[in-house]
Amino acid sequence: RLFHECTESWYWWGDEYCDNVNYKAAWNYTRWYFNEKSGLKNILYVYAPAKVSETEWQAYTNWYPGTDQVDIIGFDRYAYVKAYNDYVKADCEVACGFALSEGKPC
Repeated sequence: RLFHECTESWYWWGDEYCDNVNYKAAWNYTRWYFNEKSGLKNILYVYAPAKVSETEWQAYTNWYPGTDQVDIIGFDRYAYVKAYNDYVKADCEVACGFALSEGKPC
């Protein structure tokens, strides 16, 4: 889960502290560094923005590093118990729909 939860702002790579251009550049550089510079070929890269049913455009149009840079589509969700099931179901529908369109597992 490289640079996860980019659609929130609690990390330096989140939407309040970083823009989508620099986020993608950091993702792509890190992947290049691990794979090409360091020779690590056994890493799967999981793209996991937060709350994708609420941030779909931001997550999958604005911040997505690219089909060639991501192996698995995921998401993160934090919520109170009463709302959690509904939120996760909505997030699964959005994330897996996007994953299907990109030919990726969800």
